[in-house]
Amino acid sequence: MHQRTITEHFIHIGAPLRNHRNSWGALRDDGVIFLRVWMHESKTINGVSHYAVLRRKVYKRTNGYSEREAHLDLIAQGAPCYLVNCRAKDQHADDMEIRSHEGAYVWPTGKIVEHEGDLYIESFDRINVKDVLPKTVA
Repeated sequence: MHQRTITEHFIHIGAPLRNHRNSWGALRDDGVIFLRVWMHESKTINGVSHYAVLRRKVYKRTNGYSEREAHLDLIAQGAPCYLVNCRAKDQHADDMEIRSHEGAYVWPTGKIVEHEGDLYIESFDRINVKDVLPKTVA
């Protein structure tokens, strides 16, 4: 079976990316946010798994950066969020590209924390992507 592109995946979960080149996540009509994160940017903080969601010194200030800040503001205000894990072609590149992404699962999230100047989000046990599809999608 052909794996969906990241753009197709976000359409499938009912949260089309605003800009398929620059968006790092999307807000679905029902207020649920889905964020792309890099698998290699996970970290245990105070015994809890976290993923980097805004690495201020590393990420470039692009349209995606501003949109990510807006998504993080909504999450801080209580919007539900799930992570879409992505693997980088080269995790040391200045401008990382997606090699692949996890299409079968998403990771529910908790609080956003600041750690060493960057923002991370709590990540809990993965759940099947089918459990978060909009009610009109089967």
